[in-house]
Amino acid sequence: MTLKRFFLPVLALVSGAVLAGCGGDGATSGGSGGPAASYSPRTYMLTAPSGQLSTAAADGSGDITGTLTLKNVESQVLWYVDQPSLEVGTTAAGL
Repeated sequence: MTLKRFFLPVLALVSGAVLAGCGGDGATSGGSGGPAASYSPRTYMLTAPSGQLSTAAADGSGDITGTLTLKNVESQVLWYVDQPSLEVGTTAAGL
């Protein structure tokens, strides 16, 4: 297996794990009927053979902003839900 064929799936899994770890502010996504009720519990993973991450200088609040541009995104998006039960699947990227 070439390094490129190994690296891309690993990058997708690591990206998904990083995205899954985002948040944690105690907000919930159900029940109240407010804006949070429309959030999906799914974690979506886009795969692409290449991309570019550009960051901007920190503003006065100390936050660093950035833009991730993916090139040649796959037509299928991988998704999973790990709580309350494990679900996995794919859906069209809608590009």
